[in-house]
Amino acid sequence: MIKLHIANLSDRVSETQLNEHFGRYGEVLKIEVVWARSLGRIVGSAVIEMPFGEGIAAARELNGKPFRGRALYITIMSNGIAASGKL
Repeated sequence: MIKLHIANLSDRVSETQLNEHFGRYGEVLKIEVVWARSLGRIVGSAVIEMPFGEGIAAARELNGKPFRGRALYITIMSNGIAASGKL
């Protein structure tokens, strides 16, 4: 399993839309959209868990590509922290 941190999301994106988009590359095990409780809206990021190989493929294919009008920025997480490095 791999965790992907997805940044630069629209504040109108839904878990269903993310599941459909990333699901083209394999099984999406879990999606956690980050909310700003005080604002009551999405802050533009999410964490997606996928099987390792499928998650790597999704990250390589989708990083920097537009999704609902915004370019996605995807990093692979290590111990709950987005790790830097080239996909």
